[in-house]
Amino acid sequence: MYALDEHEWVVLGQLHDVLKILKDATLFFSHGTPNLMMVIPAMDYIDEVFMTGMLDEEQFDPSICAAIRLTKKTLNKYYSPMDTSDLYCIAMGTSTAFNAMILTNYFGSPSLPQAGVF
Repeated sequence: MYALDEHEWVVLGQLHDVLKILKDATLFFSHGTPNLMMVIPAMDYIDEVFMTGMLDEEQFDPSICAAIRLTKKTLNKYYSPMDTSDLYCIAMGTSTAFNAMILTNYFGSPSLPQAGVF
């Protein structure tokens, strides 16, 4: 019979914390039909949590940090193409072409109107 030592219990607890973030995201995406406006902030949150705290080898075991780096690499494989996607830019309000089209359709010009127009 094998029993976990104290260090292994600590690593297991850290692993639980990491997996909980991914489980919560999976459950969030599984309820209903997520759209870009829901997915992007959730992915940004996961990215932020993984980058800010969970790569700190003083706080987490090196094996947990290595697993997070691999997880982050996998997430980036699927997430990074969104940065160049027209739909992503439109959903995030960063599409200059789309914004210019909206302004042109609304104001007749691709630039913002003078103050006091509203």
